[in-house]
Amino acid sequence: GMGRIWVGATCCGKAERILNMATDWAATRKQFGKPIGTFQATGFRLADGAINLRAADLLVNDAVARAEKGVMSDADA
Repeated sequence: GMGRIWVGATCCGKAERILNMATDWAATRKQFGKPIGTFQATGFRLADGAINLRAADLLVNDAVARAEKGVMSDADA
């Protein structure tokens, strides 16, 4: 129920902080004289992280909405 939703929301918050830290680091860490954030491979990995975080946020928001409406099933929990 709501305990699991709270855990999911907490994890999303922590993941967002980590993604922000990684993005900041990629903007300042230099390799070959350029920030590593300008390299395509690094950008792809950061983008994948952002996409996965957004998907997780949407799942948590959907679970909250279902719980508030009282239509949450055992599978949803």
